[in-house]
Amino acid sequence: MAYRVQYKCPVCGLPLELQTRSLHCEKNHNFDQSRSGYVNLLLAQHKQSRQPGDADEMVMARQRFLEQGYYLALAQGLEQILIQIMQKRSRAEGFQLLDVGCGEGYYLQQLSQLLSKTGLSLQLAGIDISKKAIHEHAKRRLGVQLAVASAKDLPYFEHEFDLLLSIFSPVYLEEAARVLKDDGILMMVGPGKTHLKGLMQAIYTDVFEHRGNYAELAQSPLFQWQDTIEIIQEITVAGSDILDLLTMTPYYWHTPPEQKMHLETMSELKTPIHFQIQTYFKTKQQDLK
Repeated sequence: MAYRVQYKCPVCGLPLELQTRSLHCEKNHNFDQSRSGYVNLLLAQHKQSRQPGDADEMVMARQRFLEQGYYLALAQGLEQILIQIMQKRSRAEGFQLLDVGCGEGYYLQQLSQLLSKTGLSLQLAGIDISKKAIHEHAKRRLGVQLAVASAKDLPYFEHEFDLLLSIFSPVYLEEAARVLKDDGILMMVGPGKTHLKGLMQAIYTDVFEHRGNYAELAQSPLFQWQDTIEIIQEITVAGSDILDLLTMTPYYWHTPPEQKMHLETMSELKTPIHFQIQTYFKTKQQDLK
């Protein structure tokens, strides 16, 4: 596939050019493209573990769970926000969106399907530190420009994207601001206070409220808050989807075996899902001075 946004060599910082099925820079650093089209730009010395990112079982559990449509309301909410943004702005060449921590591709598939009905042009790219997640994403054949890479060191040059999206994934604000265009927008999705309260009640004695993942943004001069949208629903999770829900969350690693066995015996689990979608404008350079 041809790359719409040029990659930056993670070794030397020079542009990477696609030649046949491999990316090359002028200093002859090479990165092979997989058969399904993604490229691995995560250097071995930058890995903090043998298998960075979500474990394979988490990736597959999330894929199975999301495909059942439990979080469709979030994808639809994101679609409405993106439509409003793109309709207000004129981009003859279309819009470039980067999903930071894109996972196995459920949300970008939903967005590409929903937005195809509008006639608006949205070109999609995604990075994730998990090779398994990117591999599963690439198997969807969505035409998304995909790379295994870290959000700490995005493999792109300055001012490449109109929109950055993060769904329950960490964002490093200096990197986000660097790759966003001057009028770019950051969209952060995190848990609302009651998100998955029913699951927590099934596995914990004490249930806590989520605090969200926006504290750093609130204090950063790089971005200015624009809007907050909350999506709240109650869902009924059935059968084996209950254990998949647990496995795809950080709760999985802290849940005692007896509680996992209890979840396996449940026929259904009722729980609220509560998402906060926060949008931020990139601060203009003259305002930072």
